[in-house]
Amino acid sequence: FFEMLGNFSFGDYFKREAIHWAWEFLTSEEWLGLEPERLYATVFLDDDEAYDIWRNEIGLPESRLSRFGEGENFWPANAIKDERSGPCGPCSEIFYDRGPDYGTPDETGPNTGSGDRYMEIWNLVFTQFDLENGVLKALPQQNIDTGMGLERLVTLIGGAKDAYATELFGPTIRKLEALSGVPYEDLRSVAHRVVADHARSVTFAIADGILPANDGAGYVVKMLLRRAARYAYS
Repeated sequence: FFEMLGNFSFGDYFKREAIHWAWEFLTSEEWLGLEPERLYATVFLDDDEAYDIWRNEIGLPESRLSRFGEGENFWPANAIKDERSGPCGPCSEIFYDRGPDYGTPDETGPNTGSGDRYMEIWNLVFTQFDLENGVLKALPQQNIDTGMGLERLVTLIGGAKDAYATELFGPTIRKLEALSGVPYEDLRSVAHRVVADHARSVTFAIADGILPANDGAGYVVKMLLRRAARYAYS
């Protein structure tokens, strides 16, 4: 479970505005105030328009701007290869460099290596095509659909190791410590994390009217409750 933020446009603005506004929101002291030199961007292989905006208008150096195929920078991923149907388009992902303490030697930038140094925080999807029988046709309107992870942003802004060390989960974990008498020990405390995560998920689901049941969405809620109870018992 996670919370997704973002913005949509159905023909009112497109790549230039989406990229400029994302950069402003992330870096401006009026908003999040993240360090610009820690931000990286990726674009689809042949999306020269997005690349030029990042490079020539935002001023992102080539060393922090890279291109990837449809497995990474197209939405839905691999849509062309899999011959799917429906609206789709290239995307531009924004990453934050958390520093070498979070990485591994094989990690040299976004989508490389096995470490967690480069964290994706925002995906700007440029829905400009209709895919039918493997053929891309331009949509009459060029649309924007972006997704920004709340938990990841809170982690970065608060300087936390991960989301469980933020106040999104902290109060629940502290309550679990008090009830169980077992201290929270970061990655070793899987049970604390599972209970906190599942309790949060179930709370959101029930607030949206999805009650525990033996089928459908209610069955997911029921299984989350059962799994949380099992970890709480352990």
